[in-house]
Amino acid sequence: MANIEINIVGILRPKPAKMDRLIELLSAVANRIHAEEKDILRFSVSRAVNPQTKEPTNTLVLIETYESQATFDRHFAAPEYKEFQATLKAENIIDFKDPVDAEIRVVKHVTGFM
Repeated sequence: MANIEINIVGILRPKPAKMDRLIELLSAVANRIHAEEKDILRFSVSRAVNPQTKEPTNTLVLIETYESQATFDRHFAAPEYKEFQATLKAENIIDFKDPVDAEIRVVKHVTGFM
């Protein structure tokens, strides 16, 4: 049976004045994943901008691609992930359970190219 990639799209809106810290933490996560978790195929964070002014908004778009369900499960069970979540909570940066702060979706590619 072939592995089926798992794709995640997240819209993240940190608490006021917490954007820089969230980007700092996500950069550290990205660097660690790139070095240690080769079966995570993509971990990309982009900042939304206002279409008229091109000024950055308080919204990040996170795109992740996991090689398989096993990769996905292993990543989210890792102590580093739990530490990341604990930091977000302790520093009141973002609440992933609050739909105002975060909207996370598992998506399936249906057409186009990457």
